[in-house]
Amino acid sequence: MEVYLDGVLQTTADTTSGARLTQQVIYSARGLPQGTHTLRAVKRSGTYMLVDRFAVTF
Repeated sequence: MEVYLDGVLQTTADTTSGARLTQQVIYSARGLPQGTHTLRAVKRSGTYMLVDRFAVTF
């Protein structure tokens, strides 16, 4: 899975483990300026992508 923040690739994570792992932090960002931001997760392999949660705090 690729994670983009404001159109810039932040990380590529291999989430194809044989075991289903829940509540794992894939990406975290701190110190963003106030305003609107866009977070995009792109599945690059497999049939589907499960997301447990997105959390935004400030």
